[in-house]
Amino acid sequence: MVIVWQKRTNLLVAGLLVAGLIIWQSDVHAIVHSHKCAKRIARMQAAIKQRLTRTTRSSAERLNFVSERITPQNTIFLFDIDDVLLLIKKLKKAKFGLYLLMRPDVWLDIAKIKDDSSHSETMIKRNKKPGVVKRLKRMKYGKTPIEGMVEILRELKQRGYTLHIASNMTRADFAFYQQQYPGIFALFDAAFVIENSAMPQKPSRRYFDVYRAAHPTDKQHFFVDDKEENCNASGFAYTHVFKNAQQLRLDLVARGVL
Repeated sequence: MVIVWQKRTNLLVAGLLVAGLIIWQSDVHAIVHSHKCAKRIARMQAAIKQRLTRTTRSSAERLNFVSERITPQNTIFLFDIDDVLLLIKKLKKAKFGLYLLMRPDVWLDIAKIKDDSSHSETMIKRNKKPGVVKRLKRMKYGKTPIEGMVEILRELKQRGYTLHIASNMTRADFAFYQQQYPGIFALFDAAFVIENSAMPQKPSRRYFDVYRAAHPTDKQHFFVDDKEENCNASGFAYTHVFKNAQQLRLDLVARGVL
């Protein structure tokens, strides 16, 4: 009986030793694996940091942005105009779209206008293709303020924020809307718009470089634009891809701005 008990004890001890060895090996493997993962993550972080430091000056602002709460002392708010402050009514857009379907001969001019906003000004001044000119005037001068945006601008202004405009709109169009909606545009401290055909336009990075050169500051920027590619190209510390005033307000409340 003693011999049987000793055999069982030896088997039990051996089993425990084997189990311990397996657990120890798995722990070692896990430690080695986690160490390799940590080294891999460290390499990835170093590569990302190196890539960021090689980017243009505009990206440097995103890398070095002020991490504390957004305040009037450290942030300038920068707004696009079209589809952020002013909007063409859906019915007018639908009519213009129907007109384009029926007039393929004007598609080239419309494509040029999209590439160079000053082309529409040239068409209007030279009265080329009267039908297109007439509809362009209706579209350009028929924009109305987006509901809820004026209230947000006023609240930001009351809190002491500096407000700028950054738009591909031409200077002539901007002057028109300044006269049409003086209560809105009087809230802005500066407006960066297209002065001539030689100026770069969004989403070119050069556009934002020229803006920074025209309005140098130590403050960071919070940029609101309806196009994601414009926000990405800006390199600003904070951006918001605009959908409507309600979403913008929720974002600003969440960030402690409003």
